[in-house]
Amino acid sequence: MGSHDEGDGAHEELTVEVAFEDDLLQVESSVVAYLERPDDEGRAVMLASLERLDDQIARSETFDASNSLAFRFGSAPRAAVIGETSENPVVEEVLPARFRAQVTLVRAAKDEVRDPSPRALEALRSASETLNEIRSQG
Repeated sequence: MGSHDEGDGAHEELTVEVAFEDDLLQVESSVVAYLERPDDEGRAVMLASLERLDDQIARSETFDASNSLAFRFGSAPRAAVIGETSENPVVEEVLPARFRAQVTLVRAAKDEVRDPSPRALEALRSASETLNEIRSQG
């Protein structure tokens, strides 16, 4: 994990499991397609990508729970990896601002899927634009 700005931690990279990041990228892709054409078919694709992400999160939570039990019984603690589902995850480094923007996008996508409305669509569009701005900055 690299640190570019020790003062405020704004550039301290997060360690994220690649499969989790891939699921986030699939959500991003489905959102872009949906925003280009917000119809029932696009909403179904977005929902499917959100469900895959939720499945990954559930696997990660199960893995975390089993590791916390092992730690209580004498195993050494391990470094946290976001979305981790195995003892030896393949990881990538992600800036916190990007990860926060991805989380905001996922929440907005879930709101649009759950209760489509002009307000939810605008929030989704805004979250997508914010993420694109962060990506363009580096």
